[in-house]
Amino acid sequence: MGTRFLLQPWWVRLAVTAAAAAVLYLPFWLLYFGDRDTDPRWLALQAGAVVVGIAALAIGIQQRPHRYCTAAVAGLDRHQRSQALTAVWRGDPPDDPAALAAAIQMGSVMLETRKQMPRWLIRLWWLPILLMISGALLIFYSDGARRGSGYLLLALAVSALTCWSEYHFRRVQHQMQLLDAAAGSHPEAAPAVLPRYQPPSRSRLLIAATVAGAIVGGLTAFNGSEKPTDCDTALSVLGIYVDDEHRDLTKGDLIGPHGPPLSAYQDWANRMRNHPKLSDQNLAERVQHLTDLADQAVDIVKRTREAGADATAYDAVVQQILNEGQAILNVCKAQR
Repeated sequence: MGTRFLLQPWWVRLAVTAAAAAVLYLPFWLLYFGDRDTDPRWLALQAGAVVVGIAALAIGIQQRPHRYCTAAVAGLDRHQRSQALTAVWRGDPPDDPAALAAAIQMGSVMLETRKQMPRWLIRLWWLPILLMISGALLIFYSDGARRGSGYLLLALAVSALTCWSEYHFRRVQHQMQLLDAAAGSHPEAAPAVLPRYQPPSRSRLLIAATVAGAIVGGLTAFNGSEKPTDCDTALSVLGIYVDDEHRDLTKGDLIGPHGPPLSAYQDWANRMRNHPKLSDQNLAERVQHLTDLADQAVDIVKRTREAGADATAYDAVVQQILNEGQAILNVCKAQR
């Protein structure tokens, strides 16, 4: 949060913050939560809500330092103002006492705000970066490349911002030492200045962070409860066939009169057929073939019990179901 940025009107800061948050969050949101069954426009709208919420909270938090910095440069001409803003970041302390005082006041915003952070976080500022990148690698392993890429993109962007913020703070800290030394060496030349900036209490910052977390967490939970993907549906249909409850129904030597009741076979096929519609044409055709094979299996059981047909045909259908199931697994694995 640079001093030049803090001096801008609220609507400029809101637009810039929202644009930066959009660049940061939109790719992550689309990659991490997007799939073939989700409208990307809906996901973009959700990400937009997060972006606007974060930007609005940021502007609210910035209002106090904005007013302080505005008061610090009040009465300075354009040249003095430029000197003060530059001195906060780099260069020698300005010779003009008014510009020097303004630079010290604006630099105190960052230093005093920094004191609100826990000491362990200041010392271990690199720890969140390490945790985020480690989390991205775990997501690559557990959720696939698409979600892993989304989270890694977010982790790298946040890491870059964190590193830049740390570098910027160290530069300002060094400059403030020079500015304070310059002001102390010429106390008679220093005009009356405002008291050093006093940041808001930690409780207010905690409330803002909680609200931001609630917005992001709520939308994340909403996305997590969305309808299953095509692969989820296809695998659930396949799971009905291979689960332990129906294990005996796959054995050809049990399709005779002394095997499971015919109603069990019929219920098995009906459960496989009752599934949500799939939008992926390839998976839809394979799942349809799977349910057709289940119906064929039921017909074979009926004929066997009525006319004593050979179980070889049933075993052949079971093998086709297994082959189709393996094909579905391969398709879903390739899509992850």
